[in-house]
Amino acid sequence: MSNILDYDQLRNLTIGTVDFVSPIEIKVSLDTTAPINTAINTGTPTLFPRINGFALVPNEAGALVGMISWVGIEHSQFPKRQGLKDFDIIDLPFPQRKMSLNPLGILKYHEKKGYILDRGVYSYPCVGDVVVLPTQEQLEAIVENRDKNAEVVIGYAPIAANAPVKVDPDKLFGRHLAVLGNTGSGKSCSVAGLIRWSLEAAKEVKGDESALNARFIILDPNGEYSKTFDDICTNVRKYTVKISEDEEGFKQLRVPAWMWNSFEWSSISQASGKTQGPLLRRALREIRNGSNQLVEDCSLELRRHFSSCLVSLINDLNMGALSYVDKKGDFGKKVQEFANDADYFSSKAYYDQTVKSNLQLLKTNLEAVANSKFRSFQRNGEIIKFYDAFNRRDVELCISAVKSFLGTVGGTLRYEGPDEDSPVYFNGEDLPNHIERLAQEQNVSQFLDFLIMRIRTMLADVRMGSIIGTQPPISLEGWLNDYIGESESTNGEIAVIDLS
Repeated sequence: MSNILDYDQLRNLTIGTVDFVSPIEIKVSLDTTAPINTAINTGTPTLFPRINGFALVPNEAGALVGMISWVGIEHSQFPKRQGLKDFDIIDLPFPQRKMSLNPLGILKYHEKKGYILDRGVYSYPCVGDVVVLPTQEQLEAIVENRDKNAEVVIGYAPIAANAPVKVDPDKLFGRHLAVLGNTGSGKSCSVAGLIRWSLEAAKEVKGDESALNARFIILDPNGEYSKTFDDICTNVRKYTVKISEDEEGFKQLRVPAWMWNSFEWSSISQASGKTQGPLLRRALREIRNGSNQLVEDCSLELRRHFSSCLVSLINDLNMGALSYVDKKGDFGKKVQEFANDADYFSSKAYYDQTVKSNLQLLKTNLEAVANSKFRSFQRNGEIIKFYDAFNRRDVELCISAVKSFLGTVGGTLRYEGPDEDSPVYFNGEDLPNHIERLAQEQNVSQFLDFLIMRIRTMLADVRMGSIIGTQPPISLEGWLNDYIGESESTNGEIAVIDLS
């Protein structure tokens, strides 16, 4: 600071000395001549000392900026002045004023830019360093935001002669932001003000009446914002849980059941983690996948089925003799069932002749392997059927036959979704029915009854059903345009969701 202020001016602004230094706190002992209520030695009347006021500690980098967080009095010895001694005075405790500073940053001076505040402290003062009052120009540099995009005025600082306090909306809304305070302190008004001031500043900078590329979604649990922005935004999108006759301008809030991911379904239905959760995720995965199956590509059905058959055969090959020698009967029946499936698909009318011929060829190849080990004999009038042990070559022949057929319909189909978390449309009523069917297949109905009952009760509830119902249908793109906003905010910048 020596390059900014001369020594006489610095001496006039001195208010005390550093008494204690830590990374989070600096304690200052105030001089007996320091201002008590109002400081006029800066050229502008300033309230000092005050909580949330500022003080400077000059150093080699400029000046450390500290915010006053505590002001108090501690008893100490009577201050002795040099050159003046009075032996008749009794040494009684004397009230010594002290204050604590929280370090904020370093105030620097540039010839062209003036004062600039750099956040963060890398050079702390020493005990005994002087503490000075900031001038009016320095206070403005501390409280004002001089960034390029700082156009939104959110208030004025009384401690800096009502200097305007500006923020950069990109930094303000691009990070996590919390507005905290006691009941009745103005939190709701502050949130509304931030949105209004940002929109007003953006319109002023833009200079025309076109829509702003801004989107605000307000979750209103107390019904406070329903009419707050009507004068600044001509098309405020308003949604509520249940529309009544006296609520004009509101639309029905909708978050369809098919938009929920598996975690949300598990949480809202209170599914247990052992049986209910895994079966619920499987049901969501299958019902989303089933609703997405279109018959536009007939070969898709064949690819799905025989890709699964191929995986099963490859697993048998990898397991070794245990699967096709020790369990020869199971393997033989499996190959025969695959052949029967090929014959069944070839009987469907919508497949062309080429596909049917390839299916018959697959059936012939698989039956040849199965029949080569098939044996039967008659005992007491009953025909006994069994299979001899298969070998590795038989398994490889089956794999080769299935691979050859898949090559004619597009190759092996790998599962690419949708998974249980994909926002794919399905009818909400189908979910509990599908869970019930899976529970019966797995023989775990006794563990799923209450889960199914909770889901059906939730879907049947009037208030919940109006929100999560899937009728009338709405697409994901349409929902995003309604609630998040269309491109360039052509349908309005603000959406208020009344949850009261």
